[in-house]
Amino acid sequence: MTGYTIRNWREYQHYKDRNPPWIKLHYELLSSRDWVMLDDAGRVLAVACMLLASRNDGMVPDDPAYVKRVAYLNKKPNFAPLVDCGFLVSDSPLPTPSPEEETENRDRDRDRDASASLASACKRPYGEFQGVKLTDQEYIKITEKQGEERLIKGIAILDDYMRSKGKRYKDHYAVLKETSWVWTRVDETTGQTGRQPGEL
Repeated sequence: MTGYTIRNWREYQHYKDRNPPWIKLHYELLSSRDWVMLDDAGRVLAVACMLLASRNDGMVPDDPAYVKRVAYLNKKPNFAPLVDCGFLVSDSPLPTPSPEEETENRDRDRDRDASASLASACKRPYGEFQGVKLTDQEYIKITEKQGEERLIKGIAILDDYMRSKGKRYKDHYAVLKETSWVWTRVDETTGQTGRQPGEL
């Protein structure tokens, strides 16, 4: 069967000689270059490819009509974006590119890397007043340590404090580190002391 393999499939999926009823979908996918650089159709196709690969020993058939039918897609899939970002690897030898194509590919890769870095470094606003700014990576790191429910409460406390006191911080991620006063306030508001958060 000709087709594609998913990059690092063996590293992340450990099925050996069986067809699993589920696949592992790692949370880091949301912040990966593969995910960031794809459009919505490409993201749906990426998940469909992982499901197909779990039934075909890590392979995705190079048969758009079949994939459309078995994955219940609205139109024939375009594998090119998944190949371009490196998510899918073709098992067929690729033709040697011309010097012009090599230059074009190099420029495209450079632009893609720059766009991915910008998307990863872009800080998103959080909180009722949108005053807390975190990158996706920072949000994920704090969530891993504090849990999302605590992080949401911490963001609300920090956002309210900055708005009501006119306080500014250079780096909100640094303020939300493990030993931050914010987590003391979170504990207070969840009933450990019964006090409401006050001034620093």
